[in-house]
Amino acid sequence: MSEEPQTRDITFRVIHKESESMTRAALADNISNLYYYRVSEGEDVVEQLQTSTDDNFGSISDNLKYGTHELYFIGTKSTITDFTEGVVSFDRVHDTFSYYVSLNVDKQTASNQSVELLRRIAKFELVATDALPDNLATMDITITGAATELDAKTGMGATETVQTKTINVPTSNIGKTDCTFAAYAFLLEDESSVSISVTAKDADGNTIVNYNFADVEMKTNYITRYSGRLFGDDYAMEVNLKAEWGGEIEQTF
Repeated sequence: MSEEPQTRDITFRVIHKESESMTRAALADNISNLYYYRVSEGEDVVEQLQTSTDDNFGSISDNLKYGTHELYFIGTKSTITDFTEGVVSFDRVHDTFSYYVSLNVDKQTASNQSVELLRRIAKFELVATDALPDNLATMDITITGAATELDAKTGMGATETVQTKTINVPTSNIGKTDCTFAAYAFLLEDESSVSISVTAKDADGNTIVNYNFADVEMKTNYITRYSGRLFGDDYAMEVNLKAEWGGEIEQTF
């Protein structure tokens, strides 16, 4: 008599929390790359990568031995450059979703399971309501008090890191109003106060204007939006924690 197999074939269908849709198109609207990591005792880490152009995007199959496995699902518009003990590094900080589960596998384990990705990122937007000046070339957004790496087990930022995003300003935007500049961060707690510095520079790297914002309220799955006149003498700013992702709190000054 042959021995009963001690493994289980399991297919995970990945959905996006906000859309609650299992279609490839709905998932591809939010992420470009879907990573799967399996961490099992005594074995090398197993990795799978799917891209939004793959026919099976959002459907991950694996053969798992009986026992407990740590499974990580990470959807992002970035590229993962390192995965070590659940800490994830990216080539850039951008919109990112994840799900972690410690799964005990035996012959009773369901062969088809759903995975619901949750957004793990906070977004800062700066909206210049006045016209962009002729000499504007770049916008630097520096965030202090957040992280650039994700602890995929907790869903929070891994280690506090100062990050600067440099945004090249297209010449086609010069003279336009209501231009938006954005940066993302993994927070160390679900709600955090960070410091943000914004510097506008010309093509030679000279500072045109610089603003330092202390105690900026950010929250995972929320957009914190600062909008106002940046380049004139009549500087004014409105602060908005927007509902476009998860909820809303408004504050003006």
